[in-house]
Amino acid sequence: MKMTSDAIHLVERGEHWILLHLAATFEASDSDLFSVSHRLEDQFPQTKISFLAIGYYYLQNRQEDKAKGYLQKATALDPQFGPAWIALGHVLSFQDDSDGALSAYRTAARLMPASHMPFIYSGMEYARLNLITHAIKYLTLAREIASWDPTPLYELGVLSYQAGDLQTAGVYFHKALEELNP
Repeated sequence: MKMTSDAIHLVERGEHWILLHLAATFEASDSDLFSVSHRLEDQFPQTKISFLAIGYYYLQNRQEDKAKGYLQKATALDPQFGPAWIALGHVLSFQDDSDGALSAYRTAARLMPASHMPFIYSGMEYARLNLITHAIKYLTLAREIASWDPTPLYELGVLSYQAGDLQTAGVYFHKALEELNP
């Protein structure tokens, strides 16, 4: 991502801009996250945003214990900071602490009622636990909140495929692809 040098300026424009940049950089597995997180810590030390960025960096590099520490600092500074709760849920999931992950996702859902992402991650965690009824419930709820996002359809397709219901899986995958390429 070319935006590293501009990332610091995003903080000045509003928290949502830097959060979007951090999430995109994390999801893209971009090495830029290292420099962004350190620049944020230099310019905005001991803030929830810098702790989130560093937590993302360590999560991206599969250093879950370090990521967990920084994300816990972010949630301690601001217990209402939904993005940190989602990231903490990811760390706990990677550490096979499903109860902790689901609790973090529930907290994020409470703090971010318009977001479907905590429900997608809850559904994926329930699927990992092979609690399919719960997984379907949360993925369906995510779809109801954000009918424009094909991710719940894809995840429902994965569940159907794993259950051996190839026809239903095909329907979900086809719908997801149609939404990606209208």
